Amino acid sequence: MKMDEEVVMDGIFKGILHANCSYLPPTEIEDQGKLEDVISRNQRWLKSFNHLIMH
Repeated sequence: MKMDEEVVMDGIFKGILHANCSYLPPTEIEDQGKLEDVISRNQRWLKSFNHLIMH
């Protein structure tokens, strides 16, 4: 994933998916927006982003 890409964050596993590849229903999306914005708003999950980023 690259900065400025639109992503969604899974509310259960805290994984990040490309917004256009997301299969999640709206009720399971915890956050969405540009990659850097989602990461900055969810600092408590930052360690998880290293291994839960999904393509």
